[in-house]
Order: sequence, then C-alpha cells, then structure tokens
Amino acid sequence: MASSKDIYNNLQTSLSHALDFFYPLAGRFVTKKYEDEHSCSIFLDCSKGPGARLIHASALELSVADVAETSTDVPLVIQSFFDLGERQVNHDGHTRALLSLQLTELADGFFIGCCINHSVGDGTSLSHFLNILSHIFISGAETTHVSRPPVFELPRSISESYPTLKLPFMEENEFITRFNESHLLRDRIFHFSASSMAKLKAKANTGAKNMLSTLSSYKALCGLIWKAITRARKLSCDEDTKFILTVNIRPRLNPPLSPDYFPNSVVLAIATAKVGELLTKDLGWATMLIHQQVEAVDDGTARKALVLSPGKSPIVEPPGHISFGANPVVMGGSPRFDFYGADFGFGKPVAVRTGYTNRDDGKLTSFPAGCLGLNSVDLQVSIENMNELLLDEEFMSHVSSASKS
Repeated sequence: MASSKDIYNNLQTSLSHALDFFYPLAGRFVTKKYEDEHSCSIFLDCSKGPGARLIHASALELSVADVAETSTDVPLVIQSFFDLGERQVNHDGHTRALLSLQLTELADGFFIGCCINHSVGDGTSLSHFLNILSHIFISGAETTHVSRPPVFELPRSISESYPTLKLPFMEENEFITRFNESHLLRDRIFHFSASSMAKLKAKANTGAKNMLSTLSSYKALCGLIWKAITRARKLSCDEDTKFILTVNIRPRLNPPLSPDYFPNSVVLAIATAKVGELLTKDLGWATMLIHQQVEAVDDGTARKALVLSPGKSPIVEPPGHISFGANPVVMGGSPRFDFYGADFGFGKPVAVRTGYTNRDDGKLTSFPAGCLGLNSVDLQVSIENMNELLLDEEFMSHVSSASKS
C-alpha cells in the first residue's frame, strides 16, 4: 500500500485537476450592497479566493472498525474528520472554502471527509463530484476527459425567469444565526436490508388501500421513522408534527435539467399531521401523506419555490430546524447517491458518515447500505430520545440484525 504522504500528494494533484471541471468550488461568495434600498445580493465569484481546501490529519489510535461500528452510537470523534472550522454556515463561503477535503489516516485505513457549501451544491452534486475525483485519482492526474462533466448553465426557458435576488439586509448580523447544538443528541446507524425494505413497501401499500399508484419502499421507510420518532418524543395528541423530505427537482422541471446539473436543485416536501392521528393510523396512512407531498412537486411548484413571485422577499433560513416549527422529522441524503462508487483504489468504501451539520433533533440522513447490498438502506438518526427509539418494537422489527448486534 502506498504511504499516507503519497496518497495525500496524489489526492492534492487529483483535486487540482478535478477543479478544472468543478471550477465554481474553488471560488468564494461576494456581496453587493444597495445602500439606498437597504438590501444586498450575493454572488459566486469563481476566480476569487485561494481555492478549495485540503487537509492531512491522523487518528492512528482508531481503526476502520471503530469508525464503522453500528451496534453503538456513532462516535463523536468522527465530527473531527470533517473540516468544519468554527461551526460554519453557508454565508461563511465569503471567506472560507466552498469545498474542503480532509484525509484522516487511521490505524488500518483512511477516512476522506468532504464538505461542500450547500448554497453551491446538494447531495447529488457531492456524489457526482466524489465519483469524478476518485476516477481522476485512479486514472491519473493528467485526465483531460471525464464521462460525466458537470453542467452549470440553466436552460434559457428557466434562466430568463430568474430575477436578481436582493436580500432585505445590509449587514451579516441582521440575518445570520449560528448553530446551537444540543449536547443531548445521539446519533446511530440503522441498517435496512433489501428484504426489510420490500416488507415495508408491502405493509404500506396494504394499509393505504385503493391506491392508483404504488407507494415506494423509501417512502414507507420515511413513514416508519416518522411514526417511531413521534412516539419516542411522547408528545400530546393535539400537537402538530411534520415530516420534511428533500426532493430533487432536476427531472421534475419542464424541460428537465440534466442529471449532472451541479447547482443546488432541491425543494422541500412537507407532510403535516396531528400526533394523535399519526400514531393511531397505520403505516400506509403516514406513507400516503408523504407520497402526496412529494408527488405535488412538479414544474410549477418547483419554479415557485426557486423564483420569487412579484413583491415577495427571499427568506434566509437559520441553521438547524428552527424554521420548521415544533416536532419536525427531516430526511436528508438519498439511497440513490452513489457514495460507495467513489473508489479511490483501496477497495469499496466500508462506511459513509456525516458531519455536524447533519445533527439536529429528528434529523435523518439516508445512504445506500454498503454492508447489505443492492436496494438496502442505511439510516443515520440524530435524536435526543434515542433510548425510546431503540425500544420501539415496530421500528426495530424492520431494522436488520447488523444494527442490533
């Protein structure tokens, strides 16, 4: 095996060449102020700043097995495997790198932590970038062609509708809030095999009845964890709870965007229910609520979410889930992201983990499951009521044994 220094040097060179294709990730944000309107606009300058960031670190007291362990909580030390600085938010892209990689050497392997500014790209973008970077790493840094170059230009029919967005603020402290992380949060990985996902799908569709379309196994998983977390929170029956799911709008616009369109292209589908009704109804009912909200995201609703209506001011969302109201459950990630395809020549990745920006009470991140094969799912759950969730019989009956041992 090559030395860690050789691997780092190769990664450094490969990153430099990858940025020839993903050039916006080497830039910085720039703010233009309109003092007479007390407003500002934020742009991406692709030539400003020192570029992307690459770090070499070591944690030789830890093994790959320590990091990939799923029978206990996700070790907090993994948070240090990402270049997260001083709890950065997207606005920090004015002075901090929009993309950073950290190569952490373990006792018997490596962890590659990647951070991307969410104002520039989304999970689809990150998966795309990592796969191209790994291809360049293996093929050689002189690679001048990649099979799926990123697309940055919008179709004219869409770009012509985009106004120059002006935020009704002048100074950062008027609209930027920082993370306020709870020390009570616990994170855990739950595995769902292809067989378990199929059973969930069948159960949800049986419960929904009279369906004109089939509920997917992934939406059934969303319904399952929504009900389980709501039970774990022990809420009053008359309280509201929400399930929020990110939806990729690339194929939903008309004309559709290229699947390799890089900029952030997600909107939120939000299902709302009374706690009492959610917990007394079956899995099919909860899954149907989520399904209806996802299916409602079409060309028209996507454009409304992305393009401001006349007289409507843009909204700046705080970090975390403050803006979602009480009792949210938020699903991020996707089993469709090909993170396990990012093979840097050391074999298939053993595990995928996330950094602190995916930690909030009720925050979920889904991945394709590396250990259980095709059509299986890994779900990282961040929640204060973890003990109660682990005792939830309905939820745990669908979790595969790899999570319970």
